[in-house]
Amino acid sequence: PDGGMIVAGNSKSNDGDVTGHHGTTAFTDGWVVKLSASHEIQWQVSLGGSADDQLSQLIHTTDGGYLCIGTTKSTDGDITNNHGGPDVWLVRLSDSGAIIWSKTYGGTRADEGVSVIQLSGSPVKYVLSATTASIDGDVHAADSSIDTNGWIVELDNDGNIIWETSIDQGG
Repeated sequence: PDGGMIVAGNSKSNDGDVTGHHGTTAFTDGWVVKLSASHEIQWQVSLGGSADDQLSQLIHTTDGGYLCIGTTKSTDGDITNNHGGPDVWLVRLSDSGAIIWSKTYGGTRADEGVSVIQLSGSPVKYVLSATTASIDGDVHAADSSIDTNGWIVELDNDGNIIWETSIDQGG
């Protein structure tokens, strides 16, 4: 809306334009940078913990903030809970890049965040899509004999699960 742009990606850096990296630079952090209309950095934030953390998508929310989805292997830093193995990771940022909340979703096996949307209407809700190999934790797998299922999760504005379902991808 201000003519600038916002970019989400991943970085192993902790110098130059990238600051605040968690852990060692052997591991990836999610990185979000907000640019002005004249392409000047307005703010940037490194997100994650001491293990590999990656962002796959960022959306602009109706409140003017941002919602990032990705995958985390961390158990510290900006990651408040890990269910075991890689987890789906969702971070809600304010319009200035401050973390409003950071949550993980999944079970004890590999769970990877793919995309997120904000639903229209009130109250504010989000839907995330993911892949999951888990059959426990937040995941109620349709078929535990399948290696990987699709996973759809509806969330409230605070990132709490309203409902979830796994989808058998065959195998």
